[in-house]
Amino acid sequence: MLQSLNRVPGSFSGNRNASWRLFEDHIYSISCPDYVIQALGERIDLSTDIEESLNHVANIVWNPEHYDSLKQHFWNGNLGPENLVEYRNAEKHLFLGAFHYELLDIKTGNIQFYNHTEGKDLQNQFGYPFLRWIGKVLNKRGYAPIHAAAIGDNENFILIPGKATAGKSTTTATWMIHDGAFLSDDFVFLSGNSAKGYYKGINLRQKAHLLLQDSVPEIYQKFRVSHFNQEKIFLHENSKSQNHQTEGRPLAIWCPEKGYNKPELKRISALDAYNSLLSSLQLNKEYGFDLRLCHNLIKNLVKKLPAYAICLTEDISENYSFMKDVFQSMNQD
Repeated sequence: MLQSLNRVPGSFSGNRNASWRLFEDHIYSISCPDYVIQALGERIDLSTDIEESLNHVANIVWNPEHYDSLKQHFWNGNLGPENLVEYRNAEKHLFLGAFHYELLDIKTGNIQFYNHTEGKDLQNQFGYPFLRWIGKVLNKRGYAPIHAAAIGDNENFILIPGKATAGKSTTTATWMIHDGAFLSDDFVFLSGNSAKGYYKGINLRQKAHLLLQDSVPEIYQKFRVSHFNQEKIFLHENSKSQNHQTEGRPLAIWCPEKGYNKPELKRISALDAYNSLLSSLQLNKEYGFDLRLCHNLIKNLVKKLPAYAICLTEDISENYSFMKDVFQSMNQD
């Protein structure tokens, strides 16, 4: 059955090209329909320039022609939309979901992917398909993915860890809509003082979405909501965010807490900070990243950085003013 992974037809015609730079010497050439390019461009920093002279240029190609045969050979009809199956042989590595697939050529690093039209409204299917492959490239260069938002500037930044619904995205959006720069609202790749965050949009749930809109409507209207998910994706138009990477250093760990009458910062223990970062290990395990690299990084972070609970109110402007003052104070130390 695994032999069918090797019988891959030619690339789908009618695609549009863009590129995605990971390092100065490493980019991915992406070829897919216009609406997929548009959706991807809302989540990662795409360019129309492809420099073939770089040391490493891999290809990511939209290919629907292989989808039906992969479903026939590898998909169990009892599985649901939340499931994902994995198969590999010496040449190919497949991840297959109910509505999409990603197929890696192990030797070349090239990727084929497709998202069925029934799942087209699942916008993150376009934003996530390369995460597991990109993570392994970054692992080889000493980067580990940390499940945390990161706000700051091109010199220094704050890590904001937490599980889903902890408030990472809302805290990041609070910072961003007042023109504060950020790396990511969900996770960043860290190596020493270098950080990379490839999601340039902010994922907001409906409740947080409405909170921002009601709190600062005059600022909120400056920003654009995704065409692909009107309730979930909130995009920035922030000139201070430059490709979502920095050579700056992390200053502190802020663990968001909500429901307070006034914003404040409370010092917490290294153990509390460690526990807040443990969801990073689950992320690394899920995508097959280097667990030891991630765990060592977490231990170093909580050993070196001060950690705080950042207690926030429902007043977005008040929260931002408080966060800005605290960040500036830490930045000067």
